[in-house]
Amino acid sequence: TPMPIPTQTPMPAPTVASDAADCSNLPANGPKIKIEGPWVPSTNVAELNAAASSASMGSSSSATSSAMGMGGSSSAMSSGVAMANSINTAAFMVIHNCTGQAESIVKATSNLDGMTSLMNFEIKDGKSAMANISQIDIPAGKKVELKSGSYHVMFMNLKKDLKPGDMVQVTLTFKKIVQVCFCKLV
Repeated sequence: TPMPIPTQTPMPAPTVASDAADCSNLPANGPKIKIEGPWVPSTNVAELNAAASSASMGSSSSATSSAMGMGGSSSAMSSGVAMANSINTAAFMVIHNCTGQAESIVKATSNLDGMTSLMNFEIKDGKSAMANISQIDIPAGKKVELKSGSYHVMFMNLKKDLKPGDMVQVTLTFKKIVQVCFCKLV
């Protein structure tokens, strides 16, 4: 049964002060992986541009890119995805590994029409770029934050905009277990 995810204003996943996993409130017989604060930004470019414009009162392209985060059309993004006129966004969350042994996310899938993959934002030779990665490692007893500008689950070449209230089902496949995370768009 999916856990309801509250509606939130688009913002990064919670900043983590410590990398120790919070293993409270886990079911006794369930998976020992905890997903905290999952969210997916809307891809409605017109709404995001309007919000950025009103927030900056001057509507610079950097304000638009900042307000959009990872969501929107790649032609309006500064994220490094070079696919003109495609609709892209990402899922962000904190993953706590309470298994007592190292674990890795090895695959991500979703119910969206398009491509879903694990990605990392990297800076090479002074230039930023996103790169497909084969896994995201989570040490035993630690947590890893999937966030803009770092590790994330990327959705590319979507067939339609994702609007506030749309539900995205993301399945994260780990080396030893499968964990399903339902992310409600906000």
